[in-house]
Amino acid sequence: MKTILLPLESGNGLQSMLETAWLAATAFGSTIQGIYIRRALPGIVVADIGGYAAAAPDLVESFEAEDRERGASA
Repeated sequence: MKTILLPLESGNGLQSMLETAWLAATAFGSTIQGIYIRRALPGIVVADIGGYAAAAPDLVESFEAEDRERGASA
């Protein structure tokens, strides 16, 4: 069994991408995993093997704003 990694992003092609992945997964006995794609990150995230991470303040604020927007639209 194989896994299909499906890049997910808002847009017109999302429905057809999901349908195509589902057809392929059904035909080959695969599973589908999605990963959200975000274009043009406004900052940098740095992580090390110990699990510590640092992010530019603008990036953190951007993630928090997106989280609030998703919460408001849900």
